[in-house]
Parts: sequence; structure tokens; C-alpha cells
Amino acid sequence: NNSAQFADVLQAISGVDQMLGMLLWGFCLAGALVLALVATFWVRSRLPEIGILLSLGKTKLEVGLQFLLEAVLFGAIGAVLAVILGRLLSNSLGQLVLSKAGNETLAALAPANGIAGNAMSLGLGFLVIIIALGMALFPIMRQTPKTILSKLS
Repeated sequence: NNSAQFADVLQAISGVDQMLGMLLWGFCLAGALVLALVATFWVRSRLPEIGILLSLGKTKLEVGLQFLLEAVLFGAIGAVLAVILGRLLSNSLGQLVLSKAGNETLAALAPANGIAGNAMSLGLGFLVIIIALGMALFPIMRQTPKTILSKLS
């Protein structure tokens, strides 16, 4: 009897876990698309700068690396804030949920805050930033400085 009841509970938890996983991936995809859109607007707002730098002799690689450095700096600031707020919120919310479970064993557990999980999340975040920036820069970097500057006037 107990094993049959436990199997039903385990199946329900597994279904909720799958649903939350799909929801997480959906939010990640939406966030990546928004980031790509913002990166595109950011790069296009700086077309005059790109055209002038290229016409002064800077290579496309140097201009791209400048954008990459700026994006990584913004990402690093966001990563620091995300880790700090994530740890604070996950500890508080985790303790709240576990204490409301009504079970002493569950209430004694501590929420997991693994460094490996944070590192993987941050690595994927920076990968998304680099891909979004590459997608935003690609159409512009294919053009000559003359073409870029002639489109502005």
C-alpha cells in the first residue's frame, strides 16, 4: 500500500519537475531573444562610430573585440548581482518552502547553492551574450566603411 501511494506522489513530482524544466527553458529562450534584440539596437545605434573607426584603419576584429569587451563587462556586473541576489533569495525561499512542508526531516534540510551550478549558469549566460553580439555585429561587419557611412547620410 505504502509503495503504491509513494509511486503516485513520485509520479506527480516528476511531472511538476518536467513542467518546471520546460518553463525554465522557455524563459531562457525568451531572455536570449530579448538580449539579441537589445544587442542589435545597441550595435545599430553606434553605426557612425563603427564606420569612423573602420575608416580610420581599425580592423573589424578590433572593433568587434571592443564591443565584446563592453558586453562582457556589462555581463560581469549582471553576473555579480545575479549570484548575490540568487543566493539571498534561494536561501530565504528554500527555507520557507521546506519549513512549510510539515515534516521535521524536510524542515532540517538546507537549500543547495552549488558553485558548479552557478558556474554553469554564468557560463551559459556569457555564451548567450557572445552569440547575441555576434548576430548583431555580423550584418554590419560584412560591409565596407564607405557603405556603413553612406547609409547614415
